[in-house]
Amino acid sequence: ACHAAPAAIPPASLLRNAAFVRLWGAQTVSTFGSLITRAALPFMAILVLNATPGQIAILRAADLVPGFLIGLVAGVFIDRLRRRPLMIAADLGRAALLGSIPLVAFTSHARIEQLYLVALLASLLTVFFDVAEQSYIPAVVGRDRLLDANSKLTATQSIAEVGGFGIAGWLVQLFTAPVAIAIDAVTFLVSAVFVATIRTPEPPPEPRTQPRGVWREMIEGLSALRADASLRTIGVSVAAFECSFGIVGTVYSLYALRELGFMPGLLGLVYSVGGVSSLLAAVLADPTLRRRPHHDRRAGSRDHRRSVHAAGPRRGYSGAAVAAGTAGCG
Repeated sequence: ACHAAPAAIPPASLLRNAAFVRLWGAQTVSTFGSLITRAALPFMAILVLNATPGQIAILRAADLVPGFLIGLVAGVFIDRLRRRPLMIAADLGRAALLGSIPLVAFTSHARIEQLYLVALLASLLTVFFDVAEQSYIPAVVGRDRLLDANSKLTATQSIAEVGGFGIAGWLVQLFTAPVAIAIDAVTFLVSAVFVATIRTPEPPPEPRTQPRGVWREMIEGLSALRADASLRTIGVSVAAFECSFGIVGTVYSLYALRELGFMPGLLGLVYSVGGVSSLLAAVLADPTLRRRPHHDRRAGSRDHRRSVHAAGPRRGYSGAAVAAGTAGCG
């Protein structure tokens, strides 16, 4: 007699995984904070410090450069360290950096040079947080749930993108730019608390069969990037998009605020509209990738992580595209 095959037991929902929920909360709050920073610093430069177009361009470059120059280096170093303490340190560092701005502003000693330094260092810490988070996810959910986890993280990141700019604009309009940045600093403290309360044991860094230098591992990451057409395309796309948005955003903010007379709240809402497309991409990524005939099982491996880090920053505006690429395998 034929017996019906037992029904497959569905995997437990990630919403029941307390460690993942805390990581999800940390990533959401951290993303909101990063996007508020991206909007609030130029608002302060333009509205409080009366910055010139050249100064706004330098401020924008200070935010972008670490993502492209440090991403691969960060990946190599993070492979040697535990991720959770590094994420906590990155959150606390960003909170301290941003908190310094309202402290100085309230004494009427704010200078554009301080904004340059804060933008550069906060962006650097954001790169380390993002890379560490991507490397930490498999330890929290397991390789078999990586696609589902990345889809959820990317969806909330895109929601944060939709709301983050609008919130930043209204915070600046209602409470002034220094107060908005102070509130932004608090978001990173909240993210640090979420990460600190994760109780899932983190495995030690993957052992190395033979000692290898940082430069050799960086070259391996770039080689893996060149060999993977999908990651290569994502890297070029992210770089082109971030640079183009940096150029347009620099001119557009000055033009909208000074020439058109836009209020910060309205301009923030205009910027947030772009997040809708990222949200749709995140929602569609999971079912689309599951229909692929073969899933690449390299996601989460050391070489794959290095190539992803080399592809460019997985942040803000283009987060959906890069997260879909890293999770597209799972």
